[in-house]
Amino acid sequence: MILGFVTAIGLEIAYGGLLPFGYGLTSGCFGLVINLIVYVACAYWLPHSAEERQRIEDLFAIVRARRVMQVGSGSQAQPALA
Repeated sequence: MILGFVTAIGLEIAYGGLLPFGYGLTSGCFGLVINLIVYVACAYWLPHSAEERQRIEDLFAIVRARRVMQVGSGSQAQPALA
């Protein structure tokens, strides 16, 4: 997030809110894009530990189990004011 913030501040100081290459976008939008690029790059380059992968799988298993229970019960949502 620091890199995106620094990008936004730098562009704001350099161009004063009127980016000639921005097509109407503000410096904050460019900062968000930089943050997204850094986030995705780190997600691919920094692997998760086995414990973290297991924790994530357990969370998805809980969600799957709840969906199966909801679908299997056969009850449909009723309007609040019938």
